[in-house]
Amino acid sequence: MQPMLHAIRTHRFTVALVCSCILSAACGSRDPIDLVENSDTDLETNTIPVPVIPDDLSLPRVLDFTPFSSELDALDSPFYAKLSAATKDGGIVQLRTSLDRGDITSAELTLYYLSRIRAYNGRFKSVIELNPDALVDAARFDAMSESDQSKGRLHGIPILLKDNIAAASRMHNTAGSAALSEHVPSRDAFTVQLLRNEGAVILGKTNLSEWSNLISSTAPAGHSTLGGQVVNPFSARLDVSGSSSGSAVAATVQFAAATLGTETVGGIIAPAAANGVAGMRPTLGLVSNVLIIPVTSALDVAGPISRRVSDLAEMLTVLGIQDDNDPNSILASGSHSLDFTANLKSTSLNGLRIGMPQGITGGSHAAAITTYWAALDILRDNGAIIVPVPISGIGMAIVGNNQEALQTGSMRDDLANYFTKSKSKIHSLDEVIRFNEFDLARFAPHGQDLLIKARCRNES
Repeated sequence: MQPMLHAIRTHRFTVALVCSCILSAACGSRDPIDLVENSDTDLETNTIPVPVIPDDLSLPRVLDFTPFSSELDALDSPFYAKLSAATKDGGIVQLRTSLDRGDITSAELTLYYLSRIRAYNGRFKSVIELNPDALVDAARFDAMSESDQSKGRLHGIPILLKDNIAAASRMHNTAGSAALSEHVPSRDAFTVQLLRNEGAVILGKTNLSEWSNLISSTAPAGHSTLGGQVVNPFSARLDVSGSSSGSAVAATVQFAAATLGTETVGGIIAPAAANGVAGMRPTLGLVSNVLIIPVTSALDVAGPISRRVSDLAEMLTVLGIQDDNDPNSILASGSHSLDFTANLKSTSLNGLRIGMPQGITGGSHAAAITTYWAALDILRDNGAIIVPVPISGIGMAIVGNNQEALQTGSMRDDLANYFTKSKSKIHSLDEVIRFNEFDLARFAPHGQDLLIKARCRNES
């Protein structure tokens, strides 16, 4: 697949997004077929409440289409032809234009994406839950349009959220964990408030690597107990990569106009590249992390994933608002309230400076190396200026060797803070671990060594 380059320019900075889609380069080490179950030692549980296992807990979770079943069953060929044409090449701006002209309605657009999810999610497992109020919300936005009420930037546009981002409208927030299967947060995350304020239809939640890849060192990317295994749409044998794998695959196969993911280390960028879409990890603090299930507040950030970089700019313009309840957001106060679409360039790369890391492009993946250099040639041929950036191999090794400690270092305290703010019935990482130990084969089939390390690291 030809590498794709997209760039977002703003009056303050330039962000280059290179989704090279090296689909097979790094999959060998994470092939789910080759992974084995990790074995964990038991956790002392004398002071931890006995877990309550829901009687109706079904694993993996089955999507409930009941609120939309009659409308979905009534869809016909002319409907699919019209909506397929409207969504095939159109991004958020084009869809908004179609909505404003009355060519399509938000209810139709929502039903179209729901129909695709019903038809194909069994194959890709990228959606973990549907918003039962999605169609009601879409109809409400259509009514607003008919009465010429003020419209937001995302008015009537269906969006999917990673299942660690709180959305309080009868949707759970689980991080893919059976321990949180009944957790309905008390209110929306700040990011979801912003999306709703701009008229977005929250369509549902996407599957993910359980606990954003911080449950087990042997779990395959894209696997969660509640959602099952996310599958790469290009080949089931290719890695989906990263923790926001469900968001990336959902964007690839058009289950929504755009999706929202989160990243600690590579959780957005990696699955976007592996599944052929564009993803953006914003500057820490540009997008609020309040009421997002954390890995570590030192690195966590939410960001958009879509088929088009112009959609990322639209989403980031909506999301990049200061949240006075987020310390990282306060520190990044000079970067908020920007229009990331203002200077968006669709074609020219002339003069765009792109850093090329030196010293870490070796390795045994010949196809990846060849594709990497070919991508640089394409960028140069289109006017970009490639700037070599020396990076110490020793320094990178230090970072790599300590990455796990950095990710798990504050997880226990950050999770406790989230549980308190969201009014969760689960109160601590210790309770999560004990819940899983009640039936490891069912609730943590790949083990939970990273959760245990996070628990112990906080005590040291």
